Amino acid sequence: MDSDADWLRTNELTEGVKGLRQAREMLAAGLVDAYELKWAALAVVTSLQGFIVAVHRSMEVLSWDPKAMKQFEAWEAGEAESVVPTSDVRLPSFRPLCEKVKDRGWQPDDATWDQLMRLNEIRDTFMHYTSGGLSAEARWVREACAAGLAAIRFLVDDATSNVWPDDETEQTVRRELDVAEQLVGLGL
Repeated sequence: MDSDADWLRTNELTEGVKGLRQAREMLAAGLVDAYELKWAALAVVTSLQGFIVAVHRSMEVLSWDPKAMKQFEAWEAGEAESVVPTSDVRLPSFRPLCEKVKDRGWQPDDATWDQLMRLNEIRDTFMHYTSGGLSAEARWVREACAAGLAAIRFLVDDATSNVWPDDETEQTVRRELDVAEQLVGLGL
């Protein structure tokens, strides 16, 4: 999905692909200035969330408020004419969303899973900034980004995911992921 100067357009696959590109760029910049790792962490989370939703391609990954769920059930039963507005459908919190990757067969060791959860803590810290500043060891942020990239790698390599609209998109994602993994490894 393409944006232009007047409209920001996105969907789950766009978030996955462009988030990964942004992560790669910020991981490269983070080798010179650790501040850029803040943006890398945000981009890895965005990319991972996008790929999880794209891979699942169903409402099972999303959560509904009770009113929206009742409306959807009525529509499914043929008792209502309209479907639920997408504004009533939300992503679950990070941990249950990442558990969807484990449900697909990803088996991270405990350290990788802990780092993945730390990635979300880093994201939350940066998104909900409070006064007083923040100091974090760059290695700590890179390790968390590496865990996020490992989850993305699993989704990208999962032969059953079938999310690619064309070969070019798949090859772009694989190249971006290869480089991002190399860059995060350089800082560890």
